[in-house]
Amino acid sequence: MNPESSPTRRHRSPIRTVFWLLILYVLSSGPIHALYASGRLQSPMPEGVATFYKPVCWLYAETPLGKPMTAYDAWWKRVLKPSSPTPDNKKAEAVSRSRLDGF
Repeated sequence: MNPESSPTRRHRSPIRTVFWLLILYVLSSGPIHALYASGRLQSPMPEGVATFYKPVCWLYAETPLGKPMTAYDAWWKRVLKPSSPTPDNKKAEAVSRSRLDGF
């Protein structure tokens, strides 16, 4: 019998896929927030994007993951510095953060 086709192996594959998709979903919030905060994407953050990341905001606010997520978010902000040094970038960052903090 081929170990790749065993019933246990087949059931684990979808679980692993879902696990990695959830990890990618959580990690994708850092670059998205940094893109809006840097002014590279037009602000304010669309309602659909804010709604999509609402569960991530809950993780940030209600679990011990808040502190590491803050560090991850700050790292992305350093990587994606503002596209141009204008006062609008500070406004964009404040608006995108307030959108996420409301959840």
